[in-house]
Amino acid sequence: MHRQRVGGVQRLVNLPNEPDDTDELPLAKLDGNQLDLCGNTCWLKRFGDLGNGQDALQSGQMTLPPRQNFAAASEHERRHIASQLYAPLLPWQTRILALQLGHDLDTIICTLESADLISHEGVGLRSSSTIIPFEALSYSWGYPEFTARITCNGLAVPATQCLLHALYALRSPHTTRYLWIDAFCINQLDLSEKARQVRDILLIYEKAAAVIAWLGMPLARSQGPALEAVAYAWEQQAKHPQSAALRHKHSCQAQVGKFGLAFDDILSRPWFTRTWVRHEVFAAREMHLQLGTTTVPWEKFVRGTFHVQTQLGDMSVPPHEAATTAYRSLTVLAEATVDSVDGWTRAFGVLTNNILFGATDARDRIYGLIGMIFDKRDASVYPIDYERGVERVYQDLLAFFISTYRNLEALHIFRDYGETTAGIPSWVIDWRACHMLCLPSQVAKPGTFSDPLMQWDMVCRAGQLNIKGWKIARIRDDLIAMDDVVSKVGMLFHPDPEAGYLHFVNPHTGNHKFNVWWRSDFQTLLPFMQQIAYEPVSFDFDLPQDYKTSELNTPGWPRLYSGLSGRRGTGTRTGEVDGEGCPIQAAVVPIEFVMLASRAVKKGDLIVKLDGLQRFACVRKVSSSSSEYFFLGPVMLIMRNPLFYGVETHLTNNLACMEVRPRHFPVEQLSEQRYILV
Repeated sequence: MHRQRVGGVQRLVNLPNEPDDTDELPLAKLDGNQLDLCGNTCWLKRFGDLGNGQDALQSGQMTLPPRQNFAAASEHERRHIASQLYAPLLPWQTRILALQLGHDLDTIICTLESADLISHEGVGLRSSSTIIPFEALSYSWGYPEFTARITCNGLAVPATQCLLHALYALRSPHTTRYLWIDAFCINQLDLSEKARQVRDILLIYEKAAAVIAWLGMPLARSQGPALEAVAYAWEQQAKHPQSAALRHKHSCQAQVGKFGLAFDDILSRPWFTRTWVRHEVFAAREMHLQLGTTTVPWEKFVRGTFHVQTQLGDMSVPPHEAATTAYRSLTVLAEATVDSVDGWTRAFGVLTNNILFGATDARDRIYGLIGMIFDKRDASVYPIDYERGVERVYQDLLAFFISTYRNLEALHIFRDYGETTAGIPSWVIDWRACHMLCLPSQVAKPGTFSDPLMQWDMVCRAGQLNIKGWKIARIRDDLIAMDDVVSKVGMLFHPDPEAGYLHFVNPHTGNHKFNVWWRSDFQTLLPFMQQIAYEPVSFDFDLPQDYKTSELNTPGWPRLYSGLSGRRGTGTRTGEVDGEGCPIQAAVVPIEFVMLASRAVKKGDLIVKLDGLQRFACVRKVSSSSSEYFFLGPVMLIMRNPLFYGVETHLTNNLACMEVRPRHFPVEQLSEQRYILV
């Protein structure tokens, strides 16, 4: 035997052709700091033992339920059953499914009862005036045909095969089990009731004693053991942190391929990429994953998955596309947090992370995340209406933020504005599409409307956003070479340090964010901007002749001029002094401007200052005679002073290139007009 040091920990290794004599050593100290990873407590060895000795199709002595082959229930049949099954609910009520005890393949029998959402633990059953704890089921509906029947309140209620199997696995042989299941506890055909219950879903999952994530039935002998082995791997890692640096022996490595295939199938299950699951994981006090009758705690599964992935490294079987997506979505689910900042910044973070998740009903990309997007105050008043189309639902989201927070920060998104969807206004994001998105971090003092008439009902009308603005510039037809911009601009300075950073989200890498801080060179910034279809464009100011762009109201510049008053062309004295007695000078040197705008802009498009938006925006007239405009996104206007560029001091390097914001442009000399964005 020879010793090899890996990551600061010694382990025993076998040279080629040397017999392996440590197979049965337990995970314990052999001498000093030496550990044997592959003893009796090795998770791969445990997986092999379980997989060879347990038939996962009969996991926990359970026989796989037979598939019911009823004809798919029509909507007429479902409505007829619903009229007998569901009684109207009061605003503070929901329903609880009581799953009666049974054995093996006994017929599933349950009752549905109204329950009060009380302030204490559990819910109050109306029929018996008792308070009972309950569990909530989190699952994917599966194939959306109701080809199974479940006996509930004496009725043969249409259900999916997935739900039928879940109830067989969840049923106790000893006692009634109380469950909240959306497909049963909400009358899905009553859109008004569905909207009211969706608003309470976060509360329901918070009140549940436990949330059960149903993954379905195992389809191979090794899948149940694979789920157990992952949780067991984390348990052993928690007991022996040093084992993370060790490698498995050949006797255990033989199990890697089999384990990889089994676990790949588990991660490929649709539960991991379902929008509603994010809400449920976020709300759950305690959560368990269940495959057949194999159950593991959620936290052990998550930590075990990442630990196993790290430990196996290149030995593991490359997952197929569905499992790869699940790994990325699992990262999002594992965080289960929202931005502490309320408002659009929080909503944007939640919604962009949802690109990896799917929804049968596209409206649920918003409604399925209400409790995460909003704080409790806003969630209680946000309009939920399943009678509205998808386009209107996406529009309502932005309109709500615009009217509630009194600014246009919900429009402050860098993205490809060349991608349009029929029926979606140009100022509304289509959350069904796969965008590369960028949101600047929230600044200390966001812009607010100066127009007291800006109301939510007005901006919602017919997909229009009617806003006050001022014309600043017009796009020319020529583009600027990227290399030329990089060489000229160099360091970019934001006049407000609180302005933070640009926050990029790449949908192809899931929850991976790139942050470009407020002081950044263009060599770093431009590649990200190009990914979201933003390019340098040329433009001409469209301002009154007496408007002096060289006297912009930018913080920091007057003092800079006074400090460099000996340099030729720095300016002329104004007769005023700053707080330290230094003379203030007015800029008279020529100033160059560079603009980053959406690749969708064309010659003649307007650059405008919109009331309530922190950056300038580009708009285009729908037609020459129209008063309506398409919104082409925010733009970055960069001001470069050749006099200070290249001066080797910290201050002047920062101020040589500055992003100019709308508040730096006085509007007293500009003509105000209304821009109707469609």
